[in-house]
Formats: sequence, structure tokens, C-alpha cells
Amino acid sequence: MSYSQYYEIMSHDIDKNFCVKPSIIMRYMQETANRHMHDAKPSYIDLYNQGKNFILSRMNIEIYREIFQYDKVEVVTWPTNKGVSFLRSFQMKRGNELLAEGGATFALIDINTKKFLRCNGEDFANYHEEPALEKIFDCKARVPDEVELHLRGERTVSYFDTDLNGHINNTNYPDILANFIPGISNLRIISMSLHFVGEAKLGSKMSVFTSDKIIENEIVKYYVKSEVNGETNVVAEMKFVEIK
Repeated sequence: MSYSQYYEIMSHDIDKNFCVKPSIIMRYMQETANRHMHDAKPSYIDLYNQGKNFILSRMNIEIYREIFQYDKVEVVTWPTNKGVSFLRSFQMKRGNELLAEGGATFALIDINTKKFLRCNGEDFANYHEEPALEKIFDCKARVPDEVELHLRGERTVSYFDTDLNGHINNTNYPDILANFIPGISNLRIISMSLHFVGEAKLGSKMSVFTSDKIIENEIVKYYVKSEVNGETNVVAEMKFVEIK
């Protein structure tokens, strides 16, 4: 059984072109998942207090229509327990209009030992599983061997980048990475696939690399990678349309 929440797109959710910022849709999706856990139990905090934590491995989002300031939207989510991994499917709607879909792949870990736990060894019956939106999970963000990446800049992880785990909250990454894409002020996000490889803890130095612009059927694509202390942090494939 799916779970839904309603939101209104706020004025600070958009950029100077009145386009929704890259992190916003992911943020509303993840917020809905968190509220589902809170209402159905166990909540995220319940698991945390048991020494367990869901960590996000991959997140894919496809945006089908423009989303505007003050739009009233419904975000729907449902889980699928795969045993080793835990999937969440998402849909964002404006009335009967499908605006976006998302798919998140989580792993469950022991916070103290960092060992992976089997998701089907936990009692998540209250979440009421449904089959996943399989197509949204198909894209696996990776940089092809023939694509060259260029260093675009560096930043230090600051306090308000982080969450209760002490590292960058995953919903902050789309904006952080997209800020390093050349000409981002003339692009509107329509698709993103992120692979979360390593942590970026408070105070660490992050280096961000992007490919050159790739154009496929009038769609602009960039590969993006962040590194922390020379180790891969996040790999992303992001697609845009040009604003004319």
C-alpha cells in the first residue's frame, strides 16, 4: 500500500529562471519516505536508536514536466524489500498529471560495525510493500571509460551541509554537483542518476569534476564526480534542456 504527502512548491525552491532546483524533487521524495517510516514504524530514529541505519546507495529521478512555484503536488512512495537491498519508488503528481518519478536503493547497516544487515531480517511489515517501478531503477550512474573529466573546483563541507550522521545529506548533492557544471544558469534539470560511493564528512575537502557538454537529441548531458581525499564520493549522470 502506497503512502502519500502533499506539498506546495515554495518560492525558494526555484532558481532565477523559475525552474525547480535539482535538489528539490529529491528532497520532497526523501521527506515523504521519512514521514512514511515515522507514521508506520519503525521510524528512521527508531532504527537509529537500535544502532541501525538505512544508507542511500543510488537515486534515480526522471522529471517529465515543468514544476512551478506554488504548485500543489502530491508525492507518493512505496517500498520493496529485496533482502540485501531496500527499494523505494516515488511519483510526484499535480492533480492527475504525473510530474516525476524516482527510485532509491538503500542498504541497511550496523552503525557501530559498519556491517551490512539483511533487510528481510527486519520487521518492516507495517510499510506494506508493493512491486517497484522497475524501469526507474535501470540507469546505473557510471562514467564511461572514454569520457574525460575535468576538475571544476573544490569546496569544504560545512556544518549545514551535514545531517545527524555528520556527513553531507544526500539531498544536498544534486545542487552541490550541478553548481560546478559549466553554464548551469541556462539549463533546466530533467533527469539525474546518482551513485553514492563514499562519505563527505564535516570539514573535509571535496573536489568536483565534470565531463564536457554532451548533446544527444537536443538533451544536454554531463557526467559529474566528486572526490574526498582522492577517493570517489559520488558519481552522477545529469541531463538538462537548454533554456532559450
